[in-house]
Amino acid sequence: MTQATDLLAQRGVNLLAQEVMKRGWIFRETSAIDQGIDGQIEIGTDGIGEGQLIAVQVKTGKAYFSERTASGWRYRPSQRHATYWTQGTLPVILVLVDLDRDEAFWQEVTPAALRPTGKGFAIDVPETHSFRHEATWKRLEELARWSAEYRTFTDDLKKLPPVAAHRLRDAEQYDRRSAERLTRLLSTTDNPAAICRSLADQPPHWLTAHAAPLWAAIAGYAEEHGLWDDARRALERIGTGSDREAADRANIRLATLEMDNSPKRVVRILDRLAAAAADGVWARILRLWAEDPEHGERAFDAVDLTTPEALENIHILAMRAEFAYRGGNVNDAVRYANDALRRAPFSSPTMRMLAQFLLARSRTVHAERSDVAQAIDALQAAVDQRRSWRGSTAGYLDLLARLYGLNGRNDAVLRLCCLPPVGQAHPEEASRPEVAQMAMAAATNLGRRDLRPAIIGAVDDRDAARRIEVTFEPAPHGSDQYAAYWVEQLEAAVRGGEIAQAFDIVQELAWAGQNHTLALQPFVDAGQIEATLVEIVGADADAVAGKPGGRAHLRRLARERLEAASNLVILHQREGKLAELCSVARAAAVQFDTVELVDLEVKALLHLSRIDDAATVASGALQTGRVVPEVRPTLHRALAQRAATKGQWGAAEAHYLDSRAEQPVLAVEDAWNLVLVRLRLYRYDRAAQLIDEEHLEPATDYQAELWLSARMASEWQPADARTAIRAAEAHSDQQIAATLTSNVVTRVDLSDSGWDEVEPGAASSWRDRFVALVTQHATSTEGAPLRPVPNLSEELAAATEQAQQDQERRRLVQRTLRRGAPIGIVADAEREPYSAYYDRTPLPGYPVGAGDDDTHQTEVTVARDALDEAVVVDASALIIGHRLERWAELRSLFSSAFVTPSVVHDLFASANNRRLDAHNDGVLAYDHRTGGMVRIDNTEAQRAKCRSDASLYAGMVHALDVDSRELTTTLKLPTDDPAPWSDALLLAAQRNAPLWSDDAGQRALARQLGIAAFGTDAVLKAAAEAQLFPTTTNHDQLDRDNRLALISLGATGIALSREEFNELGEAEAWSGTTAAPQMSRTAWWLATKKPFQWLQQALTGAAAHHEPEALARWELCASEGLATVTIGGNTSPVVHIAVVLVMSWAANPDPQRLEGMLQRARAVAWIYGGGDPAKKVLTAATLLGGASLSTDYLPHATTLFSAITAAAL
Repeated sequence: MTQATDLLAQRGVNLLAQEVMKRGWIFRETSAIDQGIDGQIEIGTDGIGEGQLIAVQVKTGKAYFSERTASGWRYRPSQRHATYWTQGTLPVILVLVDLDRDEAFWQEVTPAALRPTGKGFAIDVPETHSFRHEATWKRLEELARWSAEYRTFTDDLKKLPPVAAHRLRDAEQYDRRSAERLTRLLSTTDNPAAICRSLADQPPHWLTAHAAPLWAAIAGYAEEHGLWDDARRALERIGTGSDREAADRANIRLATLEMDNSPKRVVRILDRLAAAAADGVWARILRLWAEDPEHGERAFDAVDLTTPEALENIHILAMRAEFAYRGGNVNDAVRYANDALRRAPFSSPTMRMLAQFLLARSRTVHAERSDVAQAIDALQAAVDQRRSWRGSTAGYLDLLARLYGLNGRNDAVLRLCCLPPVGQAHPEEASRPEVAQMAMAAATNLGRRDLRPAIIGAVDDRDAARRIEVTFEPAPHGSDQYAAYWVEQLEAAVRGGEIAQAFDIVQELAWAGQNHTLALQPFVDAGQIEATLVEIVGADADAVAGKPGGRAHLRRLARERLEAASNLVILHQREGKLAELCSVARAAAVQFDTVELVDLEVKALLHLSRIDDAATVASGALQTGRVVPEVRPTLHRALAQRAATKGQWGAAEAHYLDSRAEQPVLAVEDAWNLVLVRLRLYRYDRAAQLIDEEHLEPATDYQAELWLSARMASEWQPADARTAIRAAEAHSDQQIAATLTSNVVTRVDLSDSGWDEVEPGAASSWRDRFVALVTQHATSTEGAPLRPVPNLSEELAAATEQAQQDQERRRLVQRTLRRGAPIGIVADAEREPYSAYYDRTPLPGYPVGAGDDDTHQTEVTVARDALDEAVVVDASALIIGHRLERWAELRSLFSSAFVTPSVVHDLFASANNRRLDAHNDGVLAYDHRTGGMVRIDNTEAQRAKCRSDASLYAGMVHALDVDSRELTTTLKLPTDDPAPWSDALLLAAQRNAPLWSDDAGQRALARQLGIAAFGTDAVLKAAAEAQLFPTTTNHDQLDRDNRLALISLGATGIALSREEFNELGEAEAWSGTTAAPQMSRTAWWLATKKPFQWLQQALTGAAAHHEPEALARWELCASEGLATVTIGGNTSPVVHIAVVLVMSWAANPDPQRLEGMLQRARAVAWIYGGGDPAKKVLTAATLLGGASLSTDYLPHATTLFSAITAAAL
């Protein structure tokens, strides 16, 4: 660059700097090294910057104004400069300076503004973009501030139609800043039509003519809003542009939009396509269709529809679905519509199309049970989606509400069609007469007269509003407005010769007590209406009006004509005279041999609580085979209710399912009754599934109880938590509201950002509503479902005092357990659910296998004899089976595996306890050394384990054989109170069936009571012996694998050879997870030769792997077992525990381990009578001297005692 050129360039930079500084902004020139940016403009006030910057490239001189355009000048930057400008983080403007005019012009540099030319790029600088114009400074300020406030535009995209959002995501890759600007414009407007017109007529400077991705997004936005002309204009811009590929796509879409308007224009548009695009399947179909529009369907026969392109094209799939529907092939219509939706999962028109075809199929012989449920799901998804971007729901909401209304789902109709706070409808939706009419019908059915003014007031069309108001007039008898309206309609019908309409209006007026039968006389005289029918309507009107003889006249006609009997039945129904209704209906059924009135008769009998009579009538009517489909659900309901009153829950479910099969959507009352039936059958999964399928929301306290019970066995989703919050806010029962709120606390992740959202019509976020419920319902009452968090110091003091009081009781409980008592006794004493208490598996583990070989073989024999027979299962066997992940396999060995209802409830209680544990910050534990409480923090791993346990317990209730009969067998048990563990014994005795339990104490008690019992280890052995597992012929190896699998759960009391012991130890690096619990049992120490050598090997191995937790595990288990045996004539548990201390210290004499070692030893000693093992370590070393070990433990005991003394522990 020459000196003269440098001077010229500097003059241009100086001119721009002066313009900027005159504005009070800052111009900051860059260094002399030219990378393509000459300086930065910073927005400011009076020379004080605000940190919002624009990068500037200045070009000065006549040469840059030599290429004139219609609107300004064209500059041609190099590839390097274009790339550099568009890849930075700051917005960049190109400035052309005309020194002769002393004026500068600018253009923002974006990918949309840069047009490829082959050798480089071209960018147009408009003459209107002068720094002398005030508009320039406003645009530059907007540009700088936009860059400074840049954020991802994900939130804005959520407010747009899916097609537009998808295209804007693509556009972001092309021109990030322009894509975000367009997204903000489209997502914040309240007038889609106005913004589309504005962008087309006066596009902003960044929306250039050749910015195809941006115009494609505008086209998609306009299409979704039904702005077809605006969509065509946007597509036309792309279709005539220079981007060949984008133009082809736009022209094909434009031709698709024109199919029904102008076939000739379709041909002209398709003529623009490149050869490859024109040869596409859909392009060829469009051309064939346009050339012969009267036989357009033939176009599909002329192309190959099996190609991947044809199978993926949503337009082809949608058209094939439409053709199949027109041809009566609803199965193919549904299949093609499903395929189309899979290709375009966010297309709401495709959702509606699928829903319509599913509903059509539901009324044919090809109907599938899920058709209506799928249709509702598709429509609900479409409505929710269109509401999210403020799109019109006409044709969507109407169909969905009609489906709900036809099946008595009035609560759902109100939620869809009413304005907040009652419903979720937008003002535009509520203003539509068809929506208001459905809302009014639902409100009337629910007795919500208070909603009438709001529903009618929302309708813009006043004539339509009046018609709706009159149609649903609550008291027509005394309403002049009602009568005047229908008389006016009657006169118009008579004048127009509308016979059927006139007759219906006269009947409508008759129910208001007004006799207008004279208006029908011309039709009677002409023989167009039967005179007797008119006489019946007249008698009906006189009876309603209370005229003398009117009711007698109608009764007489009812004995002669079914039409009169029907009117009399309806009159009794309106008057609430249900007994009279039943009498007239029964007489008519006999006299006229009809089932036409059976629906009203059965409903009346049910309302009168005459359930047996209702079921008898229903059964007889169904046997005739003449009942219309619309009535059959009522009859099945009567049969279901009779079965339910007799406790025949399986039959009740079958009848409700018959009722469900007869109607598109199950009536709300029937749906909740079926939920109850499934809960009584202990089919919690099917109850929850029904709630989801039928979209049930609890509207009463009782329904809230059913909803909560059904959800007990399943994981909660955010939608479940929100349902619980709505129910807790709406229902009056304090206990139910508190329980619902408590479940939200324990079962949902409250850190999710979705909790900050506000439900339409609500005043606050979900999180704030939840906090308000907790504040309202938390109480300190003992046993309350929701209790406030106490002050920590008060909690510690109370817990310490309680622990000291319970010290002796707990010691006795632990001794009882270790002497072979059923674990259920201990769980009851500790006031904990049996399942969770059994599964907690503290070290040492509880016995699963038998304590000696003879007992084990006896249990194997019992298990083998029980194969293919019915058995009774307790919770311990359920736990072990599921922990082995073999429950289904083991359960299949028996014809039935019965549990008691108390087992199901205990599993739910266990799950709830573990959920509470997962939400605790920590737990308080008693310190045996200090006599006080210490706080142990809850780690994330522990929380995850708690949540996993809760899911396991709740999931166990599925598909159980629950025997809910009353337990009448009298056995002498250690407890008089019903409990899951003792109920299992009672049920086994009552059924004379063996008990499957993995609680050795439970099995021992069963044998004392004369009940055969066995454990999972016996089942596995029996199955192997009976060759029920054909995958192996080596039963010894299989038995070994099964035993090791049980041992891996911490199960004890199972024989373990030295070889297996070593194998387990080495496999788990002597962590003790599976092998250590064996040492906790007395039987192991008695049966094992040279057990101290085994212990020495384990402790040495654990120490060698530097695992403090492993040493602790071996210490605790060995101490537990040694405390129960005699060593060399010594029976002192505290000395035996000290033996373990000495051996562990010898393996790893780390002073930092000392405090933990003593805590564990003293905890075990406390259970077995007290005393301090630390004071017995020298005695223990002497005892070890006679154990034939290679190590002299006396020196180790001496150093251990010295360390304890020095540390004052």
